[in-house]
Amino acid sequence: MSKEGNRDILNIEVNLVKNMNNIISLVLKGDPLMISLIILLIVLIIGLFLLFRIIVLWYWKIDKIVELLQKIADNTEKDKDKKE
Repeated sequence: MSKEGNRDILNIEVNLVKNMNNIISLVLKGDPLMISLIILLIVLIIGLFLLFRIIVLWYWKIDKIVELLQKIADNTEKDKDKKE
């Protein structure tokens, strides 16, 4: 890569760091819009995680598998108790 290409990449990285510093300073100053956006982003990420979790559990039938294994474990304990 040429020196100009490296310089461009370095400039992009410096600008990203400056932008992150600006965002952090807005949050630390207590800018209500920035704080509400961050809270909204966190809630959105948690909501998407829970939605995808439900879809994965449904698709792989994990809930039913856990329920069946619990029944098997309960029945096994009852059989052990009867034998003793």
